[in-house]
Amino acid sequence: MSTRESFDRTDWNPSEYPPLVDAPVGSIHDHYLSLPYNPIFKKFDTNVFAMGSCFGLHVSGVLNRLGFSCFSHRDSNQHFSPRTLSELMSFWVGLKHYSERDIYAFEDQAKLFSMRHFKNMQVNRSDKTALLHDMRVMDRYAKQHLREAAVVIVTLGSATYLSHTQTGIPICCAHGMARGDYEFQAMTCDEVLSDLEHIYSCLKKLVSDSFHFVLTLSPQRYDWGPSLNPEKFGKKQGVHRQILGQMDYHVHTFHDKALLRIGIQQFVENHPREPIEYFPSYEIVMEELRGREHFSHDHQDHVHITFPRTPDYVTNRFLYSHSSAEVIDCLKYHREWFYKNKVVRLLTDQTESRIERELKPLISKIKHHYEKTECTWLVTKFLDLLSAHGQKQVADLLSSETIGCATRAEMSKPEWDPIGTVDKLVMDWIEKEARVIVYGAGEHTSFLMRRSMLLKANIVAIADRDPGECAHLFGMPLVAPHEMEAFEPDQVLISSKAFQREIARDLSLFSGLEGKIVSIYPDHLLGDPVL
Repeated sequence: MSTRESFDRTDWNPSEYPPLVDAPVGSIHDHYLSLPYNPIFKKFDTNVFAMGSCFGLHVSGVLNRLGFSCFSHRDSNQHFSPRTLSELMSFWVGLKHYSERDIYAFEDQAKLFSMRHFKNMQVNRSDKTALLHDMRVMDRYAKQHLREAAVVIVTLGSATYLSHTQTGIPICCAHGMARGDYEFQAMTCDEVLSDLEHIYSCLKKLVSDSFHFVLTLSPQRYDWGPSLNPEKFGKKQGVHRQILGQMDYHVHTFHDKALLRIGIQQFVENHPREPIEYFPSYEIVMEELRGREHFSHDHQDHVHITFPRTPDYVTNRFLYSHSSAEVIDCLKYHREWFYKNKVVRLLTDQTESRIERELKPLISKIKHHYEKTECTWLVTKFLDLLSAHGQKQVADLLSSETIGCATRAEMSKPEWDPIGTVDKLVMDWIEKEARVIVYGAGEHTSFLMRRSMLLKANIVAIADRDPGECAHLFGMPLVAPHEMEAFEPDQVLISSKAFQREIARDLSLFSGLEGKIVSIYPDHLLGDPVL
């Protein structure tokens, strides 16, 4: 079978389509969903903007690992209901404006958070003006990425949403809110359709050029009914009666998904001539992984997917049905040579004849993939390996012939080099034996860890305002801001460009950190602050 024929086929057979990312889960039978072939990813520079439920953000994380440019910031982009997402779009296009009504204050007034964003917006201060500023900055940051998007992916999770009891404002996430302060609201198919139409209308105003709109449905369950573990989750009989009547909450999950699915189908049919499609993530997990993905029924969670590789499996299906033959060939090449460490084994073998025999064809192949797909991520990965194994001259030559020594230009402007700045700081810290905390647990920190000398510093912890459930990151303790002073840092490095000003202002509230906060970027590169 030719390569062209294999990508035109609508059936799916794992023996003919090997995984592009490691996904050691598979179907227990030979029935696979038929997916139409629509190659929207012709190169790796295709900008993707993903929003919606946490499952969709997991899939976008896999796309980023594979070298695609996919924006999916959890704080601004995670919304499980079409209602809260539709409301957010109204703010983004200027139909609504934030006010103190959009902020939830805990009883002691010491902690506030935005009801319009995910729980990460919690802050340990009582300054509502500052929080409103943060909300606008976050939206501006997301809209900058949305403006350049060629593909927008929205993953819906539930047709049930939460609203504030006193104001009726739809709530993105009620974690930490008093139970009496929010209510459950059930949507109809018509309401789902109306929200989707509004979301799409706003997206067309926000995206600078034409874009491909992909809608999908999350396989995650939503436990709106009584929990399997009342001691941990609390009794929810009142909630059960409020939105479900006599319906079992497992049955309600499928009822919710059906409402969303019908609304999505009607929306797609309403726009037959526009680049809109439904991708069956929900059906793939429920059908193809029927015997493998049973969701986790333990004392911590019985609604989320069990296997971390399930998003990888779904991403494999999505890429094979939406990528050009050249992109797929590049991903296969990466898996064969880099994921399985064939390149490392080749460079470790110092036999000149073998390096001469195999390295030149390898370089030629990578240059070919770069010319066809602009796979900068693959080139930079190879350059790092070459330099680490004593092949710097070869690396410099390849870099000049492809991306022009751009390994440090991924996140910097020509007038400023964040990598060089961090390297100088690290050398000074090493000389002074300084204890360092890195503030920020996102992509920026990951980039610095890979590209700079940051790992050589004495990093005692990594801090983030939403450390989540992970105890460590890059082998260091992952802590909340209020825990930083206990580590007695000499320096706190702000690892963020988009939020450098806001983080610096937050850290200035900690008296124990006075004079220890270090920024990477000069103020003139950060743009005008949002008022």
